[in-house]
Amino acid sequence: MKEKINIVWLKRDLRTQDHDPLFFAEKDTLPYLIIFLYEPSLITYPDTSLRHLQFCYHSIKEMNNTLSSYRRNVIELYGEAISIFTYIFENYEVNKLLSYRESGIQKTWNRDKEIAKLCKEKNIQWDEFQRDTVLRGIQNRLGWDKAWYTKMNTLCRKNTYQEKENIKFENPYPLPVNFESSLVNYPKEYQPAGEKNGWKYLESFV
Repeated sequence: MKEKINIVWLKRDLRTQDHDPLFFAEKDTLPYLIIFLYEPSLITYPDTSLRHLQFCYHSIKEMNNTLSSYRRNVIELYGEAISIFTYIFENYEVNKLLSYRESGIQKTWNRDKEIAKLCKEKNIQWDEFQRDTVLRGIQNRLGWDKAWYTKMNTLCRKNTYQEKENIKFENPYPLPVNFESSLVNYPKEYQPAGEKNGWKYLESFV
């Protein structure tokens, strides 16, 4: 019998606070996996650099330091989204997929349509939360300013965590050794990665 779970899919939202997908995954009674995908088709796209990937890698390390107190961690997978989700949906009874709605390049838009189709086929609810004031797929800007003010005046989400049942997951899509080794050494002259540094720089800015 397949284990019934939810999934939180992290994209560009590598933090433990002010995070809607994690907030609603915590409110649900089901255990959940937190995953981050290194997708080869996006890694090789011209708008992605090694520095971007290193920043993500080290931000996830900090997230895992925070989440370890609750027996939870972000699982990093290397592969195309459609292959990874097909595998997970075949091996678990997934109730919900929770993520932020991404606004990016055409490749991510096509990928998300592919994942949405797969979720529909498997009868899986995909909750996509609004990450910022970008509204994907709109035909015009009518009412955009009102939506902007509504979003900008929304209070920051206060996330809390509790220990939940640990999900057994053997990662069939591990990071290739050479790829991961290129992410480990993050130059000190770069902007420091991680949520704590993000808050630090925000506070100094304002």
